Amino acid sequence: PALVTYGTPITASDAKVAGKTIEQLILGSPLYTPIDGLPDEVWQDKICSTCHEWERENLCDQGKTYLKASAERSLSKKHPYGGVFKSHLRLWAENDCR
Repeated sequence: PALVTYGTPITASDAKVAGKTIEQLILGSPLYTPIDGLPDEVWQDKICSTCHEWERENLCDQGKTYLKASAERSLSKKHPYGGVFKSHLRLWAENDCR
């Protein structure tokens, strides 16, 4: 398999994230509610980085947490970009976040 980098497009069946890079997604809006029950006007059409400190270094740290054996539970939790984004972060961390 190809190495995943910060600029590697995500390959996924979810057309909403497929073909986009980590960098592009953190500048975008969430696809799904970040918290169940959160009103749509709070999160829809908002930039993800306004609520998170989504910078390259912080995302690398997040990706590294998914490398731990105990991370399987974290990987299965809902995410505003879906599980594909988390899996992509994990693969990126495996490549030392290049």
